[in-house]
Amino acid sequence: GGYSVVAPLAKLPGYKIYRITPSGYEVAVLNVYAYPFNLTKFRQALAYATNRTLIAEKVFGPNYTLMPYDLLLPSINSEGYGPSAIPNYSYNLTEVKILMQSLGFKLVNGKWTYPNGTPVTINIIVPSDEPDSISVATLLESMWDEAGFTVTVTPMTEASVYSAIEHGDYQVAVYTDFGATGPVPWFDFYSQQPGNYYASPSLPPFNATYGKLLAKLESLPYNSPEAKNLSAEVAKIVAEQVPVIPLYVTYNWVVASTCFYWGNPANYTGIFSNELPVQMQLWPGALYVVHPIVTSTTPVHVTASTSLLMGIAAVVIIIVAVVAYLLLRRR
Repeated sequence: GGYSVVAPLAKLPGYKIYRITPSGYEVAVLNVYAYPFNLTKFRQALAYATNRTLIAEKVFGPNYTLMPYDLLLPSINSEGYGPSAIPNYSYNLTEVKILMQSLGFKLVNGKWTYPNGTPVTINIIVPSDEPDSISVATLLESMWDEAGFTVTVTPMTEASVYSAIEHGDYQVAVYTDFGATGPVPWFDFYSQQPGNYYASPSLPPFNATYGKLLAKLESLPYNSPEAKNLSAEVAKIVAEQVPVIPLYVTYNWVVASTCFYWGNPANYTGIFSNELPVQMQLWPGALYVVHPIVTSTTPVHVTASTSLLMGIAAVVIIIVAVVAYLLLRRR
C-alpha cells in the first residue's frame, strides 16, 4: 500500500500523512465458467478458506480497509446502494468442510479429491510486476493448502494474465483492480462477471438474474431511488454468489503540510474524493475547499493570486500521488 514508504516523511515538523482516494482493490478472480469454480458452494468454500484480515495486515499494512463481498466501496454502501446485510465469509475451515462434502468432494489424507478420486488442484496466476499481488497469491497458496486444496502459483506478465482471463484459460487470477473509484456505484458490475473487466464479451452473465437486473440498472439515473434499490439487489447476488474474492481497498498515501485544510475524509471532499483518480476533470472542483489553516487572531486576506498558487500546489500533489502509484504498479 506504500504506507511504509511515506511514513518516515510524516515525522517532519509541520507535515502529516494523509490517506487519499482509494485507487482500486486487490482481488482474486475465480473462473466461474469452468468446473468446479462454476459451483457456488465451491466458491463459497474458497471464501471461507481465505483469511482476508491476515492478508490485508501482512501485504497492505496498517489502516487497511477490507473490500465488501458485494464489491461496493464502503462509502458507496453507506449511501444506500448496497444491501442492508451481506455475508462476510469469515475464515472458517469447518464451513469449508461442510460445503465441500455437500458437493460430493472427499477429504483423503488431508487433501480434497473430486467424487471420482482425482485430487483437486488449483493454479493461481498473478502479474509478475505486481509484488503485492504476488504476496497475496503466496498467502492464498498457504491458506488454501491448509484447507485441503493442492495449490500452485504461476507469475506471468501482466498481458499474459489478462489474455488468459479473456480466453478462459485460468482457474484463479490475483491482481489489483482499478475500477473501485468509479463515480457510478456499480462501475465494477461488468456484464459478464463483476470485478472482472477482462472477461470475454462473448460470455453470458455468470448469473442470469444478475445480467437482467444489471441491464435495467444501467438505463437508470444512478442517483435515483430505483437505481439504489436495483443496485442493492445486484450487490446481494454478487455477495452471495462469490464470483470473486475481494480482499482490501488500495489507497494512495500523501505527506502534506498541516498548515492547509485539504478536505474532509468523512464526506470525501477535497483531495479525499473517491473519483479523482479516474475523473481528472474533477480535480479543480476538489481544490475549491483547500485553504490555509489560520491559527493567528490577526485577520488574513487571501488574494486571488494566492488562491491560484495554493490550487496549483494541490494539483501537483494529486498528480504526483497518482503518477507515483501507477509507476510503482507497472514495475
